[in-house]
Amino acid sequence: MDILIELLTNTFGIDESEINRYKTLEDMGLDSICIVELQVEIERNFSKKDGSLTLINTDTLDSILIKLDDI
Repeated sequence: MDILIELLTNTFGIDESEINRYKTLEDMGLDSICIVELQVEIERNFSKKDGSLTLINTDTLDSILIKLDDI
């Protein structure tokens, strides 16, 4: 979870107080291009194969962690 929060704050400038594990990516202000960029950064930071993770605007931090466990 900490890595995801760090990516959101450092890469997208989202204030940590705005980040909530149950908020959707869209609710945190990410558009579709930002979501693709986040996807690439997550794959890189979690050593996952390129294209192995698919994120959508309704994903939350919790759902992303579940997806990472399933890869």
